[in-house]
Amino acid sequence: PIPGDLDGSALGTGVLSGKIFVNTNSAGVWQVDLLTKEAIQIAGGPTATRGDFVAVAPDGSLLLTQTSQIVRLRPPPGGGFG
Repeated sequence: PIPGDLDGSALGTGVLSGKIFVNTNSAGVWQVDLLTKEAIQIAGGPTATRGDFVAVAPDGSLLLTQTSQIVRLRPPPGGGFG
């Protein structure tokens, strides 16, 4: 299970198909495999700030709002967000 309140999410596409990316209010950003239900924290940690919305940018990267900044997550080659 992912700790904290889930707030924004986006589905992976291409090589990231079958995964969802979740921004939380208190525990950073998580990648969840929809088949195995495995959740991996990919950003944040004990000092993670309050996350909120998620939006796909025109260049295909994922924008995640945090308390005092916007973080950009770039997909690997052949992957994207939707």
